[in-house]
Amino acid sequence: MIASSALRVAYQGEPGAYSEAAAHRLFPDAELQGHAWFDGAFEAVVNGEAAHAVVPIENTLFGSVHPVYDLLQRHPLALVAEAWHRVQHCLVALPGTRLEVLREVRSHPQALGQCAAFLRDRLPQAIPVAVHDTAGAARMVRDENRPDVAAIASRRAATVYGLNVLAEGVETHPDNFTRFVVLAAHAAFPAPGVACKTSVVFSPRPDGLLAALAAFGTRGIAVVRVECRPREGHPFQHAYFADVAGAAHDPPLQQALAELEHVAEAVRVLGCYPAAALPRRILP
Repeated sequence: MIASSALRVAYQGEPGAYSEAAAHRLFPDAELQGHAWFDGAFEAVVNGEAAHAVVPIENTLFGSVHPVYDLLQRHPLALVAEAWHRVQHCLVALPGTRLEVLREVRSHPQALGQCAAFLRDRLPQAIPVAVHDTAGAARMVRDENRPDVAAIASRRAATVYGLNVLAEGVETHPDNFTRFVVLAAHAAFPAPGVACKTSVVFSPRPDGLLAALAAFGTRGIAVVRVECRPREGHPFQHAYFADVAGAAHDPPLQQALAELEHVAEAVRVLGCYPAAALPRRILP
């Protein structure tokens, strides 16, 4: 939990979205501001309309949230915190709807991917349709009043939009967790002694990826995660996002970053923040 008095915090989605729940958990007293697209949440912080944005960056079932990584390349924002959030999906529809009459299921692409097995096995006749948000999908079901359309969303979204829960726990595996990061206009400095994680993005020179990663490995710095994305504006080049264990001001990590500057064309530290403990697994 983060001190949040008089703060405005942006998230992507509508009331009932998982991002709203994560933002409320991190900033329980803040004014929450939903945006239809991730771009809006980022720009709210850049423009000073919000102090922070809470956005999902990876999921244990469906992997990375690529639009967030791409926006991190475009915006000069810092990562200042992270948190894992349990995601439990429900199939929601108008009251009286039955599974056999469904012809379409709407949700965010990540949610559809996390529930692919349920959709394939239980609703083979229904077409998955990607929309901007899980809660937004639930609102569409209510507004369009179509009994042949359902949404994958949270139980709270079903309550918010007056829908029935036809099935719950429809994610492919109960160990469904999403990692959210908190964005701010300026970097934070964790207290001494706190176990930290540092996130960096770099573009290695041709054939230089091994040397770039060796800057961490040779110093005993654990590389927790690496994500590769196209480097915008530079065709056939890639940007590598790395989460490494340790604080950016630790001497070994400072040395690694200095070496990285010599083997990469572009290096940017995205932030240093307290490392969130991995969530406890859910027994099947």
